Amino acid sequence: MGTTESKPKEGEVEYEVLITTGSKRHSGTDSEVFITVFGQEGSSSEYKLDTTLHDDFERGKTDKFHVTAPELGDLYSIALRMGDGIEKPYDNWFVDRVVIKDQTHGREWIFPLYNWTNGFIEIMEGQGILSHHETIVRRKKQRRDELEKKRGRYQYKRLPGIPAFMRNIWDTLPFEERWNDERLQDFKLSHMAVSVNFGLDKFMEVFKSWKSFSDFEDIFKTMPKPALAKEWMSDEVFARQRIQGANPVPVQRVMSWPLENFPLTSDMVRPILRFGATIEEEVKKNKIYIVDHSDLQPLCLTQYLKPGRYTSAPRLLLYVNEKNRLVPLAIRLFKDPDNLAKNPIFTPLDPKPDWMYAKLFFSQADLVRHQLNFHLTVTHLAPEPIVLATHRQLSTCHPVLKLILPHSKFQIAINARARQNLVAKDGPIDEISSFTYEGMTEAIKMGFKNWRFDQSSLPNILKSNNITDNPADLPNYFYRDDGLKLWNEIHTFVGKVMRVYYKTDADVAQDFELQNWANEIYEVGFQGEDKGFPKQITSVAQLIEVIATFIWIVSPQHAVLNFAQYDNFAFIPAAPPALYITPPIMRGKWTKGKITMDELYKALPSKAHTVKQIALVYILSQFSHDDATLGNYPEHTFIEPEVLNAMAEFKRDLKAIGDEIDRRKFWAHLHPNKIPNSTAI
Repeated sequence: MGTTESKPKEGEVEYEVLITTGSKRHSGTDSEVFITVFGQEGSSSEYKLDTTLHDDFERGKTDKFHVTAPELGDLYSIALRMGDGIEKPYDNWFVDRVVIKDQTHGREWIFPLYNWTNGFIEIMEGQGILSHHETIVRRKKQRRDELEKKRGRYQYKRLPGIPAFMRNIWDTLPFEERWNDERLQDFKLSHMAVSVNFGLDKFMEVFKSWKSFSDFEDIFKTMPKPALAKEWMSDEVFARQRIQGANPVPVQRVMSWPLENFPLTSDMVRPILRFGATIEEEVKKNKIYIVDHSDLQPLCLTQYLKPGRYTSAPRLLLYVNEKNRLVPLAIRLFKDPDNLAKNPIFTPLDPKPDWMYAKLFFSQADLVRHQLNFHLTVTHLAPEPIVLATHRQLSTCHPVLKLILPHSKFQIAINARARQNLVAKDGPIDEISSFTYEGMTEAIKMGFKNWRFDQSSLPNILKSNNITDNPADLPNYFYRDDGLKLWNEIHTFVGKVMRVYYKTDADVAQDFELQNWANEIYEVGFQGEDKGFPKQITSVAQLIEVIATFIWIVSPQHAVLNFAQYDNFAFIPAAPPALYITPPIMRGKWTKGKITMDELYKALPSKAHTVKQIALVYILSQFSHDDATLGNYPEHTFIEPEVLNAMAEFKRDLKAIGDEIDRRKFWAHLHPNKIPNSTAI
């Protein structure tokens, strides 16, 4: 095979080779590049791709080469090799795709990659092919060899009680899994913004101690002050945070009354209820809701707490009142003991300091559950073994890998970074939390123990929480309202794509790469525990549900839990990481009216810990310029017209949802333009 401008000889074909280099920083290469082409009628020799007096393979450029070779028939694979080891040692190169055109017969083949290479890589033609449909002997071997290499590069580490994860630490991850320069730069800019804010105001020298909650507002100099800083003490705002804040997932409808160990009577909250109504009657009308964090109770009074720091395992009752507004009804900080003297019920009718005390404890526990369970465990840790198995068991031409890959971008990287820094022993969250590192670990294990994959689609989350799809029952619950529209579009889109390849349930059952994928997730990723992920996938419908659920978890679910953090957690009194005041059950007997506001100011975290939490939630809440949002697939590897049409329809339908949210002009955390495709931060 050779570069030529002459006409091909008899038995030869003129090929035009178009190689597109990525537009990311440092995507180009100065290495020499060689190509070999494989077709059903044979393979070419290796040939160097080079244009005289021209810099080939520059960032964002498409290079064209004209070559001749014997007739190869239908092309199915190419090999790119970098560097000859003499003058130009090879370096990293980001290849978008290679297009080869048969100028003689008017045919074209697309070889999409959208990935890094730094030596040698084989790229299969872009058509998605199920493993049992593969007929070309050499491609069968290529698929096996590819997976064997990937299994060597993507290896599990397993610890008791948590999902398996990537063995490598951040610095030794496969190059294609690491953050690119664009994302690293955005991360550095976020750090810089935080440093400027706390450097300019010399915050540590401003106050000797907290004199009031408003002191916390003076922290924000160059950084935006959360709106919550002005309205967080309002009971209506406190209630609204449970359905519109950074943790709208755990709210449940109360189905019967009375609740176990929550002896609230209608007389205790009579002024809050509708005139003449009882709690029992309002429960029947779907007006009473609960946020239940009582799972924390085993960790609250043990060696898992740091000296002088406290937490609770609260339950919060919410009420849709006669004005159709959600308001708090009562808080009980522990499920046990049932002794009201030691474990009182707090209501908005209590003296202000007592009620504020209860709200502070609830908000602190809600932050813990958000950070360690709903956010970290569900959207970061639980999906990682699915991502690992995708690399290890599905070939690059497998349609399930093609669909999952854009939704798994940087999942491994951000989790590795979190394990080494964010949630590591002596890391920032360990430093500011009420829990010891061992307590945090136990909380994560508890969250994973209670989690199931098959309960993680939005319809199943709402079903398990007894939330109806009637907006009148729980008004302005946009996580439900916007989320169901997104879920339906995701599910429809996944169905359209998968049915291009899987015509029958038999196709699913016979696809051995897919079955190996599911089995590895069950047996290795989730360590043989029944977490609701199928050990075998038996139908097209089941496969669609599995993939749609995965996309929901890592994209919309992660977005709503992650990017609202600054708005809801940066003003520390509304979300303290720890409290420095004892809960009622450690006091023997609680007498209402004795606690003071000064005691509550002193119960809040130190200035240093306040700054640390603000910095953390600011950095975590930032989008990256590198984020592709839901419905946008700039680096997809599909070539089938039916799939490309499904992508266009998905993007169009998501835009309609976004337009509707824009018209509402309120609560946009599930706007498709604000939902990255993957859990990348």
